[in-house]
Amino acid sequence: MDAIKTGGLIAQVRREKELTQRDLHAPGLNTVAALALQEPELTHRGNFSLYLLATLLAGFNMFLICFPGLMFRRSARWYIRDPEAAEPSDFYIIMERAEWVVFTGIAAALYWLALTAID
Repeated sequence: MDAIKTGGLIAQVRREKELTQRDLHAPGLNTVAALALQEPELTHRGNFSLYLLATLLAGFNMFLICFPGLMFRRSARWYIRDPEAAEPSDFYIIMERAEWVVFTGIAAALYWLALTAID
């Protein structure tokens, strides 16, 4: 008999029968029984609080996109007499649209983090 050393294990081989790669790497019956009898660790994917935060941010962003003048009028009410007659500057409009893009990116990143988190 020849001894073949594979990964710390010694398999006794007769010259008539050659071992295949499957025979060398097959798990033992003890390993299979231990895996079958142990209870799996309970885990779940996703983080509900991050998902809720992303949903609230996305909802707020949709509100800002649907009613762009409302937030301007609310903030201008404290500084001018007739906020209904006021018009936002070009810089305000550009920053408002940039805010929409940034909030959308943050919400998308939070959704991605919420989906890939494992608790």
